[in-house]
Amino acid sequence: VACLPIGCRSSTECTSEKSCINLKCVEPCTSTTCNTPAECRVHLHEVYCVCPPGFESTSNGCNKTEPRCSSDIECPSGTACLG
Repeated sequence: VACLPIGCRSSTECTSEKSCINLKCVEPCTSTTCNTPAECRVHLHEVYCVCPPGFESTSNGCNKTEPRCSSDIECPSGTACLG
């Protein structure tokens, strides 16, 4: 019988980009999948799925954002900048 290290007991014992899973400090994005095109990120032990530029986060994942205009000259012929 011997005393053996048990590893981490909580994520606060790990570096901020890792989480305590099964008594080990591990990179949680290796076991977490985000819906395409979202990317897995870790901040203070928490996993977040982050949408890339040009997409916005919704309850269903990432949706492509519509290009925004500031004046009619930026719009195709026959359209106007409204809103």
